[in-house]
Formats: sequence, structure tokens, C-alpha cells
Amino acid sequence: MREDIRRADSVVGRYRVIREIGRGAMGIVYLAEDTELGRKVALKFLPPSFTTDPSANSRLRREAQAASACDHPGLATIYEIGHVDDQLFIAMAYYDGETLRARLDRGALSAEDAARIGLSLAEALAAAHRAGIVHRDLKPGNVMLVDGRVKVVDFGIATSASSDAIMTRTATAMGGAIGTPLYLAPELLGGASADQRSDIWAFGVTFYEMLTGTVPFRGDTVTATLLAIAHDPLVPARTRQPSVPAGLATIADRALTKLPEDRLQSFDDIVTMLSQWVNQQRNPLPPRSRWSRSVLAATVMAAVIVSVASGWVWWTSRERDRARTESLPEIQRLLDAGQAVAAFELARDAKRYIPADLIWQELDPLLSRDVSIDTDPAGARVSYRPYGGGDGEWTEIGVSPVAHAAVPNSYLEWKAELPGRRPAIDAMAFPGSPDSTVHFDMRVPEDGEGPEGMVYATTSREPYLLLIPGLEHLPPVTLQDFWIDRFEVTNRQFKRFVDAGGYADQKYWREPFVTGSGTLAFADAVRQFTDTTGRPGPASWEFGAYPDGEDDYPVRGVSWFEAAAYAAFAGRDLPTLYHWTLAAATWSSTYVVPKSNFAGRGPVTVGATGAMHRFGTFDLAGNVKEWCRNRADGARRYILGGAWDEPVYMFNDADARSPFERRDNFGFRTVKYTSREALATLDREVIAFEARDYKTETPASDSVFTAYRGAYTYDPSPLNARVDKTDGSSPDWVVEHVSYGAAYGGERVPALLFLPRRTEPPFQAVVYFPGSSALQSRSSLLINPRSFDWILKSGRAVIHPIYKSTFERWDEVTTDYPSRSAAFRDHVLMWSKDVSRTVDYLESRTDIRSDALAYMGLSWGGAMGPVFVAVEPRFKTAIFVAAGFYQQRSLPEVDALHFAPRVRVPSLMLDGKYDFFYPTATAQEPMFQLLGAPSRDKRRQVYDTGHNIPRPAMIKETADWLDRYLGPVAR
Repeated sequence: MREDIRRADSVVGRYRVIREIGRGAMGIVYLAEDTELGRKVALKFLPPSFTTDPSANSRLRREAQAASACDHPGLATIYEIGHVDDQLFIAMAYYDGETLRARLDRGALSAEDAARIGLSLAEALAAAHRAGIVHRDLKPGNVMLVDGRVKVVDFGIATSASSDAIMTRTATAMGGAIGTPLYLAPELLGGASADQRSDIWAFGVTFYEMLTGTVPFRGDTVTATLLAIAHDPLVPARTRQPSVPAGLATIADRALTKLPEDRLQSFDDIVTMLSQWVNQQRNPLPPRSRWSRSVLAATVMAAVIVSVASGWVWWTSRERDRARTESLPEIQRLLDAGQAVAAFELARDAKRYIPADLIWQELDPLLSRDVSIDTDPAGARVSYRPYGGGDGEWTEIGVSPVAHAAVPNSYLEWKAELPGRRPAIDAMAFPGSPDSTVHFDMRVPEDGEGPEGMVYATTSREPYLLLIPGLEHLPPVTLQDFWIDRFEVTNRQFKRFVDAGGYADQKYWREPFVTGSGTLAFADAVRQFTDTTGRPGPASWEFGAYPDGEDDYPVRGVSWFEAAAYAAFAGRDLPTLYHWTLAAATWSSTYVVPKSNFAGRGPVTVGATGAMHRFGTFDLAGNVKEWCRNRADGARRYILGGAWDEPVYMFNDADARSPFERRDNFGFRTVKYTSREALATLDREVIAFEARDYKTETPASDSVFTAYRGAYTYDPSPLNARVDKTDGSSPDWVVEHVSYGAAYGGERVPALLFLPRRTEPPFQAVVYFPGSSALQSRSSLLINPRSFDWILKSGRAVIHPIYKSTFERWDEVTTDYPSRSAAFRDHVLMWSKDVSRTVDYLESRTDIRSDALAYMGLSWGGAMGPVFVAVEPRFKTAIFVAAGFYQQRSLPEVDALHFAPRVRVPSLMLDGKYDFFYPTATAQEPMFQLLGAPSRDKRRQVYDTGHNIPRPAMIKETADWLDRYLGPVAR
């Protein structure tokens, strides 16, 4: 901030500064005079970091323009946005009054004053929301009281850089003074975008403070306040202050519901509720001078009601007890068994009787997720059922558009129905972001105008990344909607091509027949494509026909050329890798593969397995492998999905074969593109496969590894450790929020140290390293102890450091995928030093046994674990969960390939057979084989799951392992 602006009488454009009137984290406000119009204004200068941020500037301009265009007497007027010396400033109307903050500092308001001010404030915010404006920093300091009226100031300015910016400013200021964090909605702590409901939360905090004289959630530090907002139950307004009228308390309490979807949903509703209360005070019912018949009747009726109510109270008390003693354990059991839908339904019933139970804070993120759905056209009835539901019943969630509906946190089958339109069917797990909306296209008429046997695939219009190990290097592309076969092409369908003379008609064979020695003529090429009797047809046929009874089996034994020719005959194409994987949703292997035709005796009728993929397609996993359009190199074409006689991981892995090859398990399906504009890019000449083959790679020699190891050393330095906060709310453990000096850059490492209650110190301890979701999260409040709570219940301590790039220490790294960059190398070194520095800290504590330390890594932490454990000799054992080698390359000094053989401590690996991220043969097995522990001291357990391990199995295996190698815990 320029120093001369701070002096009175300095000039900023046409404004003469009078004095400073306020300052905060987002800038400084000055009282000034408009020398041209002769009026007082408020000038706000924003920090230089915002001035140099183009996206922040554009947001500021849009929001300021919108706020100034919203004509409501309760909203402050913005005159202009200007610059002086490259500093952005806002010229706003100046109001001569006091802030609501100043008024509240003198104590709570009367109910009447709180209702009057709350109503004015709600009316102003309702007008803003109708104009599409979200305040994002509503608090008493931004509400002016002018002649008994409300003026909302700093509209859309104070937090225009997004809620993430708020979190950065507040969560990193550990131990600092408390300001804006008091009014942050819980969902913003998890990185969600601010919306109307977060403004309603801030209003609720403000209104609660007006009624009771205190805010509902407060801690001694910023961190403690954020923890209280995220986890502490609300103390109802009337509990805090019994004199608060029930009608007003209800408004405050309902605005402060943790889940946005359960909160009051609009300021129009709040305006209605406050108006009704104010009118009732102005026009009370007239008193009765004597008893009347109606009063007598009412009295009798009241007695009846009391009697019925007594029975109701007894019944609901019994149901509450049943919910706690029976339903909650059963919900936990169902979750552990992977029965998410059944757990969700039982929880929904239990919540009717114990809605405020603290257990929901732990269970809700596991049980449900928030979804929004729209359809084109609107008005469709939207339903879901468990994946693989067969003929099971559908649960309707509403008529589109559906906003913020709670559904089971699971992979589900979906259906949208609209009279006169073809139903839209899909299978998916929705994104967790509250801003995500999934679209169903309902424009296809019911009478079947679409291509026969095909379903309509609706793309998101967002760039699509090809999620196949070895192909992640490809850039994301924008796809257009397309049609795709519901099932694989069948024998019956292919017979039409054969009977129509397709093998003799050159117009269908559009690709040159290139071999290693040249290009074949058409006649010479098709002469190779015969059945077992030498007649034109698939290799599995005989005498120009398929076996009896196999009309609806997938055609098999066809080359890529035959598949492409059939597609041309049918007026269609083969799918590109992008279109095939979008429909297959290979990341859903946990759910799809177990239902698919793998490990069978042969192919089955198309659709018979019930293994549904996206858009209502079937059997992209197993049955027969399916040819795709793209080349892998000059001699091979891609063929995906795996077949009945192949390992299940082939659904996730890419395969490529000669286009002349005609194996018995080769089949295909077709697509019909609605737009061909992007196909030139998608059908590029060659899509190179770059996955690693660890069978051909050799770990570094001891001398070379010694050089690599040197990069991980650091000079000893004081820890300067401290305990910032202690949380004893759990009956099973105490959480200490600690921090200590990092081994680089003068930084500090915050950590959550969980200490068990059921045993006495000194404790055995586990250092935990999380999955990659920690790289996208912005608040450690989202850490859920359920990931390791059984370790605590066994009597061991767990420490969860906030590693560089995660939670409040976030930076430019948002993915765990390795790269050859120096930046990735440097981050691996920092992560490893964070692990070792954590061990330094544990050694400094007298309540921790430094001779009984274990490492446990999940997913990202499992894949990187060999690096950390190899360079940290103080671990006695290691557990790698849902882990394997990465398919991407990094610089050798941080490549787990070279570190795994140096992991000499007992090592346990727990993996899923259908893991998409770390495939069994190419990632899991190579890592396990290279781990350097003696064979008697290493174990790999594989489960029929994907990138997850069944909780009961994980508890048993890890507890047994820790007992064996750290020693049992004395109770």
C-alpha cells in the first residue's frame, strides 16, 4: 500500500482522502471526498496480490458491476472500480452510522430489534440472490446500521478470490486472532464453492449472535474455531439464552444446520418467517374475558392431545434407544460389508429418532453424497437402485431438475423417464462436489428414431482424460455426444453382413492392408478371412454359419479389418479409445468386473451377466475383447476390455494386436458419431503406449543407490515442537494438534497425533501417509480417523502429518502421478523428510516407544512407501494398502523401483484384484516381488475388490501384523 495514500489530503484520481476508517485482511478503507460531485465516499484498496491476479480482477469487476446493478435500499452502492499506481480500488457509498459489529460489542439485541434488523438484512440478501450475487463474507462488520435501516457493504468484494483464499488466510494463521472464520460455513472448509446456502449460514451465525450475544462456534485460535464449526454440535439458541422467542430461535437454528441441503434454502423463506413473527407481535390475538364453549372444547381436546403425546413420547424414546443400540451397529456392519445402499436406507430411518447424534459427523460422508441432475427436456422422473439390481425396485428422488439430493455413496444404476421419450439409463458414482450436475439427454423419442440397438452417450463437454495405465500422457480432449451399441455385435447381426456379400464388396474395406512387407491387394487380404471350412466368415464359424443356438452370442474370431468393414456396412464406426473408455468407465472395475464374464468357459449371450456400464451399455468388461479404432504403432491396433479366458485386470489394461489377428476371443461393438469434427484428432495415426514393463527394468546398483540416498539426508536442527490444541471428544482417543520444524525452508510440519485412551504410555506408534485426495483437500478438518481408528482401539498411537502439498500446506502439486520434472523430485524429497522429521518428533516424546514404530501408507502413501521406508531406518515394519508401482516415470533418484529392494523391514501389502490405479500384474506384483524383506517376513493379500480393501479384512490383517512385528499391546 502506498504510504502517501495513508495521509490526509492525498489525492486518488478525483477523490481526496480524509482519513482511514477501517482495515482488515482484504485491504484498507478510507473516507474520501468526491471532488467533482461533492459527496463522501469510501475507498477500499485491495492487496497487490489481487491486483496482479487477472482472474481475481475479472471476478471483482463482474461482482462489483452486478452489485451496483442490483437496486435495493439494503445494498450498498458501488460507484466505480479504479487504479492508482497499479493498485485496484473500489469507490463505494459512505454511510454515517455504526456497524452491526459495533452494536453487538455492547451486548445482545432485544428480540424485537433482532427481528427488525434480521428482516431488513434478509430482504437485502434475498434481492442479491435473486440477482445471482453471493456475498461470501457476510458478517456483522459488513452490515451498517443507518437511521434504523440496514446497509450491506463489501458485497462480493471481501472474498472475491474464492473460499479457498479465505481458507489460506485463516487456516495458516494458527494461534492468530479470529475474524471472518467465525462466519464460514462448514462446507467451505472442505473446499466447496460458496453459494446461497453458505450466505444463509453466515446470516444464521449473525442472527444467533444478535439473539444470544455470542457466536455459536468459537475456539481460542483460528484452528480451534474451524474445528468447532466442522465438528461441534450446535447449542440451540434457546439453550444458550432461554429468553429468546421460539419462533426466532427456530430461524437461527435452522440456518445453522451442518449439511447445506438440510439448511434453510433461501432468504425468501427467512423473510416470510421473520415477517410472520413481526406481524404477530404487532397484532396479538385479543384476550378472552371469560371461558367460552370453544375454550372448553379446546381444553378437552388439549387433555386428549396430552394423553396421546405421552404415548408418543414413550414410543419415540423406545425408537431412539433402538436406533442407538441396534441401528448404528448394523449401519457400521453394512458399511464394512460394502452394502452402502442398505446402510443409507437404515441410516435415513435412524436419523428420524436421533438426528443430532454426533455419530453422523463420522458416518454421513461415508453413507451419502449430494447430487444434482438435470434432463433435456426437464420434467423427467429420476430414480436409482443398487448396482446390479436386476429387477429390483427403483427409488425415486424427484422430477428434474433435481438439486442437491442425498443418495447412497455408492456406484448406482440410474434411470430418467419422461412420457413419449426413450428412458435414459446409466450407471455411475456421482462426483462429490456440490457444484456438480449430471445431465441426461431425453430428446430421443420413444418410438425409436435412434439407431437400432444403440444407446445415446451424453458427454460432459469438459475435456476428457484417457484413464488407461500407460496412456495418461495423452492430453484431454473434448468429446461430442455419440451413439454406441448397447451390446457387442452378435452372430445374428454379423450374418447379415456375410449374407449381403460383405466380404466381396470392396467399398466396405476402407483401410489399406498394410503388413510388415508391404500392402496387400484387397483380394489377397480377404482371402485370409475365412471360417474353419475356408468360406468367408469369422474364424469361429463353420460352413459360413455360426453354431446353432448362438444367435445372440457375440461374434468372435474376427480381425480388426472385418470389424471395420462390418461397421461401414452398418453405417457406423469402431469406437476410439476415448469413446470406448468413456462408456466402459474402467475406474468402476470394483463393481463391474465381479459381475462380468471373466474366468468363464466361453462367451455368453450378450447382456446375460447384467454387468452394466455407462449409458446402459453391457459387457465392455469380459465376454470378448473389443477392437477399437486407434493404432498403437505401425503394426498393431488397440483391443480392450479383456475376454472370458483372460485375467480380470485386462479390463483396465490396454492391449494391442495385429489387425490381421483373429483369435477366438476377439469381438467388437460399433459407434455412430453425431459430429466428426474431433475425429481427426482422436483417430490420430498412432497413440503410443508408454506404460512401464517392470519385468525388463533393473533396480540401481548399491553404489548408485548410495548416491540417490544422499539427497534425502538433512542436518539435525531443533524441533521447536509445540502442542497447539488438544481434543478429547472421542471416547477412544485424544487428539493433539502438534507442529514441529520441517527439514527444509524454515517451514513447520503440523500433525494430528492420536493417543489411545485404553492403554497406558509409552505407546507403540504408526506414522500414517494418506491417499492422493489429501492433495485436493484444503483443510485437515476433513481427516477421518475411520481410516485407522482400529489401530487406536488396539492401544497404539497414530500420527498423521500434514505433508507438504496437502491440506493447509497445499501448493501447485495436485496429483500424485509421477513425472520427470525436478519439481516432482523436490516434492518427493520433502515428503520423505516430513516422514523422517515426524519420526524425530516421536523420538522426542516420552509417551511414545521409539523402538516400536511402523509406517502405514494408503494408495499414494502405499505407492511412495518404499521410498520413505527405505531411507528411514527407524521403522520396524511397514504396511502398504491398495498399493503398487506407478506406471509413469520419474527421475531415478525418486523412483520407487530403486528403493523397494532396500525395504528390509517386514512388509505387508493389501491389494484389490480389480484395482484400476495399480493393476495386478503390472504394478502390484512387481512391487511385492522387489520388496527386500525376507520371504518369511513379507506378505501380500489380494481381495476381490478394486482400489479399496474390505474394512474387516484390513483390520484383521493389519492388527495381526502389528502384533507380530511390534509386539502385542498390554491391556
